[in-house]
Amino acid sequence: MKFIKVLALATIGCSTPFAHSVTLSPVEIFEKWIKIQHVVYDCDLTNLSGTLNDEYLARFKKNYEEALPLLRTLQPLLSEITNDAINKEGYMFQPPIHSDMIHKVAELFSALESNPAAFVAFLQSINFQDASETTDKSGNFNFTVDKYKALTKLLISAKTPRQDEDYSIALANRLVEFCYQNQTFPQYQATIQQAEYHSIARMLHTIIWYNIIGNGWKLWHEDCLKALKAATDAGKRIKYIAGGNDIYTLLCRGIYNVTIIDPFLPSQARYYANGWEWLLSGNVDDEIIGLFGDQELKLVRTAQIEGETFLAKAAKQYVPLKKFNTTWTVYAAETDKELGTIEFDRRFVQKSDLDIDPKYEFLMSYDEFIYLGLPSLLDGWGIAPSAIDAAFTCQIKQLRKPLDRDSLNNLRIASIANYADLKFINLASDPN
Repeated sequence: MKFIKVLALATIGCSTPFAHSVTLSPVEIFEKWIKIQHVVYDCDLTNLSGTLNDEYLARFKKNYEEALPLLRTLQPLLSEITNDAINKEGYMFQPPIHSDMIHKVAELFSALESNPAAFVAFLQSINFQDASETTDKSGNFNFTVDKYKALTKLLISAKTPRQDEDYSIALANRLVEFCYQNQTFPQYQATIQQAEYHSIARMLHTIIWYNIIGNGWKLWHEDCLKALKAATDAGKRIKYIAGGNDIYTLLCRGIYNVTIIDPFLPSQARYYANGWEWLLSGNVDDEIIGLFGDQELKLVRTAQIEGETFLAKAAKQYVPLKKFNTTWTVYAAETDKELGTIEFDRRFVQKSDLDIDPKYEFLMSYDEFIYLGLPSLLDGWGIAPSAIDAAFTCQIKQLRKPLDRDSLNNLRIASIANYADLKFINLASDPN
């Protein structure tokens, strides 16, 4: 292969192919991903019970005081949880931590870990409602998001920000499982459809939305990566629906056979790889050489097919995009041993792409998985869950467990009910 000097990144944005092959480093292409992506680990929420001591009480008090303007309206709930240490007159936290508070918070962690339905039943039993929340679209969504983000941090009150994040995403995972698995979906659905439970529904939606989408869009769950690695080790290819240029962490984990089906909207540059357009369109023999995690790889563009132009909706406008099917072959840099291929297929996903095939393992991000099953009224992709094979399952980037066809259908039902009854943030959207 020819080795051509590295070109300035300003050149990468050109829409026309380079006249000569180009060699770039992973940092030059994936710098944004390298800076923002990291892996989160599953945590047993009951382990937090062992932290309920005077140090926890001090962190709890600090977190409460920092978020007091947000948490004032949750006083009745917090009074119940803290054995009235937070009350109508104010708050009082003096060590030692009261045994009743230890018991109540430990019960809360136990319910959230293994029986979120019991947590929802608890909220219903104390008639949890927040009168400050609006029931129409004119409401301050950001305040509600910030409030429940603060509540999550308050309850966890971990020693480090990374522990706060891991436990928050673990909590959101438990709530996703409760809300969208068939056994408990009817109880969750009632919170959307019955006005007296709307504050509960907003709490559930917000904790999931912020941790899995608002903050979690850029994160990988360790259990998902393990499942993907096991699949590729068994000879499967990963089919990453709407994966954009999100291959950096997969390559770092030794996952080398991936097909990404995505329209690659122009917004890629805002969040993702610096040279995303060059990944799709360049010259055969272009190379990416360097470290992916602790291994040095060489990616070589070995095929590129340009297709017709199609229209895609971006920022409420339709823009013409060019189809490309581009293959990068992955080699071990030192030995030139071929390890696999990364294929970028620039187009919209079709129902046939979701047909079950033993050669493939499906992968999506949680946000896009929701859009997959939504009707066009909610900007969905026009693929009804009922048209998908009942045995369909998909690994989800931010989740410890895959989701299935029933979960997709339940997300569709919940999104429509949310739009019609709760009128809160869309389940797969930015609240702005």
